[in-house]
Amino acid sequence: DDTGDDDTGDDDDTEGPRGIPLINDGITYAGAAVIDVTPAVTETYSDLNNNHEFDGCFDDPDGSEPGCDEPFDDVDGDGHFDAVFIAGYGYKRAAMGVHDPITIRAVVLAQDCEYVAMVAMDYVGVFHSRIHPARDALAADGFDGDRLLVASTHNHQGPDTTGMWGDVENIMDPTSGLDPAYQETITAAIEQVVRDAATAMEPVDLTVGAVNMRDVDDHYNGAMFGGDNPTATMHGMIRDIRDPIVVSDQLLA
Repeated sequence: DDTGDDDTGDDDDTEGPRGIPLINDGITYAGAAVIDVTPAVTETYSDLNNNHEFDGCFDDPDGSEPGCDEPFDDVDGDGHFDAVFIAGYGYKRAAMGVHDPITIRAVVLAQDCEYVAMVAMDYVGVFHSRIHPARDALAADGFDGDRLLVASTHNHQGPDTTGMWGDVENIMDPTSGLDPAYQETITAAIEQVVRDAATAMEPVDLTVGAVNMRDVDDHYNGAMFGGDNPTATMHGMIRDIRDPIVVSDQLLA
């Protein structure tokens, strides 16, 4: 049944949510964005025993009370140590400064009316309570929430985003490692970085690279795998300490 209409309607330029190009033209479009979410470290302490853990009391700036062995800088004068706790490798690891920025990054890809947004964060882990509100805010603008992928790098030198690394061993008076105000900035940054990446999309030639770390250098493997790494069970710079030993050391870019 020839109605005389040509079948090129799907090839017309179409702008999707947040400006994502939904064009059936075989071209790959990409946009990227980065947001700096480094927490402000305003109060630090004197690490007198150099063990990288705060051994003072959170309500004793001078460290003068029994058992309060290290003083802290009470910058705001409220009598409480307002620390930025670092995630992993022990409790009460209060940040003394910033070595590298903490960022949230996004890449948005689109091709032939399909799209996906991928977000990476420099945190040990982030709960759904931070991610889902960002997803829902994007969905309010027509973004398909199922096309949002969010992952943490499991960074053990970033701020505590799960509440596990404050003074949690103090059963009588535990201190969470979370800063509620900072937590809110995570949700806002996830939403904004996707919006920024979508706005920056342009035609690209997409190239994929892959390498197995085990093949790069013998020092990346231990004796168990024919290398000379001091750790016998190291394979491609990965040590699996639980049976069965399953190592995926492929890096993708």
